[in-house]
Parts: sequence; C-alpha cells; structure tokens
Amino acid sequence: MALEGERPAPNNSQENTVFISYASEDFQQADRLYKDLKHAGLNPWIDKHNLLPGKNWEDEIENAIGQSRYFIPLFSSTSVKKVGVVQTEFRFALDVFKRYPPGMIFYIPVRLDDCKIPYKELKSIHRADLFPISDDNIWKEVVNQILRAIAVTPKTGKDDYKTIGFDSSLEVTTQNIKSTQKLILQSSLFKGEKELFVGRREYLNKKIKKAIKSPGSRVSIVGPGGSGKSQLAYKAIHQYQKEGIFDVVIPIYFDSGLKPLSELISNVAEYIGIPVNEFDKYANIEDRKSIVRNALNGKSHPLIFADNYETVSYELNDKSKQPSQNAIDISNFLNDNIPKNTSIFLTSRERYNKLPNEKLIDLEGLSESESIDLFNGLVVADKLLRNPKNEKVKGLIQNLLKQTGGHPLSIELIARNITSVEELEELSEGLGTQQVDRTASDERFKSLEACFGYTLNKLNNALRELLPKLTLFKSPFPISAAVEIFGVKKRQHSKSLQSEPTN
Repeated sequence: MALEGERPAPNNSQENTVFISYASEDFQQADRLYKDLKHAGLNPWIDKHNLLPGKNWEDEIENAIGQSRYFIPLFSSTSVKKVGVVQTEFRFALDVFKRYPPGMIFYIPVRLDDCKIPYKELKSIHRADLFPISDDNIWKEVVNQILRAIAVTPKTGKDDYKTIGFDSSLEVTTQNIKSTQKLILQSSLFKGEKELFVGRREYLNKKIKKAIKSPGSRVSIVGPGGSGKSQLAYKAIHQYQKEGIFDVVIPIYFDSGLKPLSELISNVAEYIGIPVNEFDKYANIEDRKSIVRNALNGKSHPLIFADNYETVSYELNDKSKQPSQNAIDISNFLNDNIPKNTSIFLTSRERYNKLPNEKLIDLEGLSESESIDLFNGLVVADKLLRNPKNEKVKGLIQNLLKQTGGHPLSIELIARNITSVEELEELSEGLGTQQVDRTASDERFKSLEACFGYTLNKLNNALRELLPKLTLFKSPFPISAAVEIFGVKKRQHSKSLQSEPTN
C-alpha cells in the first residue's frame, strides 16, 4: 500500500465519504475509480492521496474506514490471495458492517476480474464487476450503479456523474429537496448506534416525548459521560419519527470537536436534502443561512439533533477563558437563525446549554432489572454467567451491577470482558460489599473507577492507552469511544500479523 500523497481537509459529513481498499498491484484501477467518485461530488478516501507522511498509517486507515459512510473493496485475483494489510482492511470493514441495520448499504464489493470473493459474510451481498477493464462502456455503467447504491444520481451525458442540482436562486426548489432527501434518508444512520437497547421506557414514552413533541422545542438530555444519553436519544428519535412527530431529522455530531459554522451549516443543508456540491457554490455565510432557513420553514416539524453538545457549551460556560469563535458562532446560529417550527434536541454533560426555554431531562442510571438485562445481553462468558441459576453466582452479579449505579458503559465493559465465575468473584471482592447510593454521584463514580481499574488490568496495552483518553470523570465522553473500545482487541490481532503496510 502506498503511503505518500496529500491529505485534503477533513470532511465531517460522512454521507459522501467512501473508503477504497485495494492491493498495490491494482492501484491504476483504484485511482480511476477514485477520480470518478470525486468527479461525482463524493469524498473518496485512498491511501495514495489521503495519507500524510509521518502519520501512523495503521491508525489513519482504521479511522478512515470507521468514519466512512461506504467501503469499496477491490477484489482481484491478486488481492484475494495477498497476505498483508489489504486483508486487514477487508476484515476490519466487515466488523464495521455489523453495526449497520439489515438492508443498509455500507460494504460494496467490486471485482476487477473473475476472482472468487473469499468472505462468507459477503455471500448474499450483490457485487459489482468492473471488468473487462478495457471496456470503457462497462466501466461507466458499473460506476453509475455504484453511484446509485450510494444514493447519487448519475446523469446520462458523457462522463457526467453529478448529484441532483437545484435552482440557482436562494429559493431551493421543493421538488429537488424532496428527491434528494429521500435518497439521504435511505442511507441515514445514527453514528455509533448499538443494536442492544435496554429499558428507560418512562423516558421514551413520557418524559422526552412530552418535552419535544411541539415544534420549536428546546430539549437537553444531561448526565454523566457514558450513561447512555446518545443511545436513548437515538431510540427516541427513531420511535417519534415513526409516529410522525418529526418530518426530518438533522444529526450533528460534536464528538470529534468543534467544527466551523460553515461546515455545520453544510451538514444541516445536506440532511434537509439540499445537494452539498450546489450549496457550497454560495460562499457568503448569510446566503447559506438564508437557504437553510427557507428550507426548514418549508417543513412541518424538523428536528436538529446535536450530540455531545458539551463540546460547545463547556466553552461558553467556562468563566476562566474566552470561548472560541466556533463555539460562539454555533450557539448564535442555533439561537438566532433557526425558524420557530424547528426543534433542537441535545445530549450534553453540561446542565446549561444556553438555549432559550431549554427543558433539561436528567438521565438516571439503569434500574436493577434493566442492568441485569443489559449484562445478560452482552456477557461473553460461559453459560453460568448468562441468566445464572446458581444463587451464589446470581448474587455476585446482582451485587456487582448495583456497584455500577446502573451506568451502561461500565456494565458493558464488565459484561464483555468477564470470562469465568472466578473473574466475577475477583471483581466482586475487589469492589467490596458497599452499596452505592444512586443519588450520590461522587460515590457512584468512585465505584465506576474501580470497575474501570479492574478492566484495565485484564485487557491489553492498546485498551490501557485508550480508556484514559475517554476522560470519563472530567470531560465529555465521545460517542465513538464505545465502538473503539470493543473493536480494539480484534484489531490488535490483525495488526500483529503485519508491522508494515504490504498492500
């Protein structure tokens, strides 16, 4: 795999990001596909063009795959037999694919010749055949099929792959918004959403719904990092959208830090259904605001969902220093430029997010029964630990889960890493028998620190380095951290097979 090349400015909008994986012998075809996708208005990622000198290539590649909306592996007689990083990429992307709901496109297999694809996970996934390579008409037709799978509409003119356009005036046409938005919704995915969701029906069916059901609501779910704020918000949004409470949902993620206002507005425009490549023609920020405002006004009840908003509000509330211009701009945009029909829904560790008429919903820990359900759904150990009949084992688990204070992340770490009754006894003994007062957050955090300390001692060095970066007890917990935690052990094995890139 080649390492040289320039990396463009990062694009936090995942919808157009496509990772291309290939063997170095197939670079000519990979580069041709890269240029075609680029010409179509997408944001393809390929090591030759995107990997900076001096960067850790393993981390950069894994991050790029994990953050891409689509993954295109180029299978050939060479790549399917080659030992090295190309196989690691193929397999790592299959792990990422497991996070996607059934029927949602992420992994798009492409063959460059009549080779056999070796992965059983792809047996039922329809492939694209880009061969014979010398036939330009076949190549263009297959690229158009790929673009349609990625929800980009190709035009029939020669070499003209383009996304749907819209009126050149500031009044965006309703027809084009609807058609583009439909394509976006077909591939929409909440970032970091987990398949398993446990409990908190009271929040879903009453508290959050009551606060958010009226257009123009301002609602924040607040609570400690890793307590499940994002997962609860995802579940609520899915449920309420099915019930017709929202006609469009616009997710914005702050887990990777503050973004410039221009980029945030482009994200909003894309989810409303305004084609980004056309929207970006307007350099004036006020013109962009006007386009977004007009489009939102044309909706019945749009929702802007801002995850990990404490990244913004922490700066606004910190009296010791002047907040950054990005934080000020984002706050002003949400407060002053959003129409009255548009609701704003935040998850945040900050209790006050500087939104007018903000309704705060404090997130408590899982109940005892919910904690047990989560543990049973995630535990990877022997049968004795899953729905145990042995009263002693059952008591140990109940005691342990009480010590977590119902904190989902801590329960998940424990459940995924205990492999025997002996380890369960060791952890229970280490935590002691003190019961945690669910209303005393300091005590609950102390018990959680003990849980994390034990988990750190059990797991490998990569996880030891990762967990402190979560800064669970001092600063925001990133939504992507859970995915990183539980994928890191699998990735370490793959990494150990190859110390240098050999694509």
